[in-house]
Amino acid sequence: MNKAAKTVTVQSDHFSNWALLQWLQLNPVATTVKEAGQTNLTVTSYIPLSGDDLFTPLVPADGQDITLGEGRPLPGSFVKSWAVGGVGSVQGTADRACIRRRPPWPNLKPRT
Repeated sequence: MNKAAKTVTVQSDHFSNWALLQWLQLNPVATTVKEAGQTNLTVTSYIPLSGDDLFTPLVPADGQDITLGEGRPLPGSFVKSWAVGGVGSVQGTADRACIRRRPPWPNLKPRT
């Protein structure tokens, strides 16, 4: 450790190659829902699923790299529930949902 240079030097026989990847994507990525409007939502997966779980080995058994392919709908069994924060409601089943924004409140007059 070199305190003056603020560095640490280590000898190692192991190196992990890591990358930040976008494995899941909510579609549409961004949208505006007008009053009394709605929009459909889906989840796209870029995870190379090999079974019924989200665990994928960093290095497959054959030693080849894991490649990312085209996005596919995330199997519905991985979506526990849908929720929305703010004004509106969401109803979903599996990998699809519909978000609705409630209509504006009618003009209310204050009680006197």
